[in-house]
Amino acid sequence: MLTIALVIVAAILIGAFFQRISGLGVGLVGGPVLSLFLGPVAGITMVNGLSIVNAVNNAWAVQAD
Repeated sequence: MLTIALVIVAAILIGAFFQRISGLGVGLVGGPVLSLFLGPVAGITMVNGLSIVNAVNNAWAVQAD
């Protein structure tokens, strides 16, 4: 169970990193991994929620500049 949690957290962090660096997106990087470990509905729902949070954080960081 701990291994699955670590893989999910790593996929989210890597996806957020690539979103900020290249604009690739959390969903493209983290979506397949989360779908494999959580199931298709739960994985994509989680990716969509995390994408919203990531977009709001990026917009807030850019707005300050």
